[in-house]
Amino acid sequence: MSVDEFSTRFSKQAGVIHQVKNLSEAVSVINDLIKSRGKGESCASDEIDISFGSLKSNISNQLNTTINFNELKTTPRKLIGQIDVGITKAEYGIAETGSIVDISYSDEHRLLSSLTRVHIALLEEDSIVEKLSKLSLVMRDLLDSKKKSKPSITFIGGPSRTSDIELKSVLGVHGPHEVHVVLAMK
Repeated sequence: MSVDEFSTRFSKQAGVIHQVKNLSEAVSVINDLIKSRGKGESCASDEIDISFGSLKSNISNQLNTTINFNELKTTPRKLIGQIDVGITKAEYGIAETGSIVDISYSDEHRLLSSLTRVHIALLEEDSIVEKLSKLSLVMRDLLDSKKKSKPSITFIGGPSRTSDIELKSVLGVHGPHEVHVVLAMK
């Protein structure tokens, strides 16, 4: 039920869901989105892990991106304005809000989901929770940890939007114009 509720709510917020059933399909769908939706450079996080049964793989090196994430780490100011499509892994989905949760420990990861025109996020079905309250302890632990760097936690509910301009809803003002979730079904 939570997958259907998540998908319905995310779609109502102008987000697009792409369900996949295996590793090769996930890679294929993401590469097709890069090709069909992108109008310029693309970059994927170096940590896009996906599990299907006992098979777990980092697919970032299988994606047809034009900028290597390590380049973004070394020269972010030069490259970030050039990236049209950013690909990340969403840690959680929230059914009640139709939102994905992006947890980033570096600015480069966070920028791929917030400053690109098109954001593609991989989300695993079993990481969808019914309610935001189910994540409260997880979030508290992340923020209270003794690690030097604290994470940036971003809730994404579809493309950026505002209604400040003549009270008309406008997409893509403060973030991506398009948000696609590639949902790995188990």
